[in-house]
Amino acid sequence: DAFEFYGVDLVCADPCSDLYAEYRCDYELWDCENGIFVYLAINDESSVFQSAEVRRAISRGINRDLLADKYYRGFAKGAALPASPSSPFYTPALAKQYDYDPTAYQTSMSLVKGQKITLLVNSSDSLRLRVAQEIGRMLNTSGLLVEIDARTEDYYYGALREGEYDMYLGQTKLSPNMDLDDVGMYTLCLQAVENQGDYYTLHQSVMEDGYLCPIVFRSYAIYATRGELDHLQPARDNVFCYSIGRSLVD
Repeated sequence: DAFEFYGVDLVCADPCSDLYAEYRCDYELWDCENGIFVYLAINDESSVFQSAEVRRAISRGINRDLLADKYYRGFAKGAALPASPSSPFYTPALAKQYDYDPTAYQTSMSLVKGQKITLLVNSSDSLRLRVAQEIGRMLNTSGLLVEIDARTEDYYYGALREGEYDMYLGQTKLSPNMDLDDVGMYTLCLQAVENQGDYYTLHQSVMEDGYLCPIVFRSYAIYATRGELDHLQPARDNVFCYSIGRSLVD
């Protein structure tokens, strides 16, 4: 009401929140990346996912564009690499090797056709639960039998600690750099940051291992009274970032 009728000129909202409000006044709209990364983690101790080929195949079975449009109101970008598609270090040609491809997915998953897996999800997050259910339907097309294991937050984290899952749907807010426990991956991260040219190798290594399946990078919605702000181009977590004379790397 304050934005529509009482002089508030700018609003930053999370369109993926259960409390999200639709506005019906005259406004201009931008999206603002927030670094929130939605992904699948795959447990290599699972009898189904001991093969890297099978782990990698999961990425080929997920229609990220459908998820972004249907569940995230368009305020998310499908990512087949562990980096935002808005990043200058995201390589579309490399991403295509791991992106949605139903034929490739069916072929690779023939190795485990008919087997059952559990997809663990935090049921306290209603959006994440709906997305997990949709992902389950997508992955079932190969003959893989996906059971959604929805747990409240405390039990969800307990299951993660105990490794009681084949896959889990996670969400995290990434910092500008990465901090990984794996020494080899951490070295690649450092090289990528130092050289600003080795992100290709880093992303390829993550995807070839198949432990991580990127889904989307989310955004906030920025509403402004029409005509109040010129050339507003929000950057990550920065509503008032003007891009004149500055590049995305800056």
